Amino acid sequence: MGLMDGILDWRLVLAGTGWLTAALIAGATWVRVRRVEHRLRCQIDTLTAALATNEAGTHGVGKALGRLEQRLGLTNARQLELEQRDLGQYSYRQAAKLANMGASDEELVESCGLSAVEARLVRLLNQRPAVATANVSEALA
Repeated sequence: MGLMDGILDWRLVLAGTGWLTAALIAGATWVRVRRVEHRLRCQIDTLTAALATNEAGTHGVGKALGRLEQRLGLTNARQLELEQRDLGQYSYRQAAKLANMGASDEELVESCGLSAVEARLVRLLNQRPAVATANVSEALA
């Protein structure tokens, strides 16, 4: 039995050493897993902060884009208004030229789209001086 006891002791030592080695490997693996987990948590935190920054920037860009769209709409409306005003002034300029060439009120109404009163006023304001004085006198009489 002495030999068996010695072999059994060696078996126990080997088994204990095996368990100890397994425990050390498991502990080392656990430490590595914790380090990787910590590194990943740091990366997640960094990415979360970057995403929040991007969201804030995107929100700001969206607001700025909305303001630009509003300004564009106002600019388009203003441009249309100015174009229409220019068309109206073109009618008056054309009417003034025609009146200066001796056109009648009816001709000004037909060719420039003015009302009869506007045509008469344009004609009176833009006639040659001698004719204009006589017509103003008539108009006042």
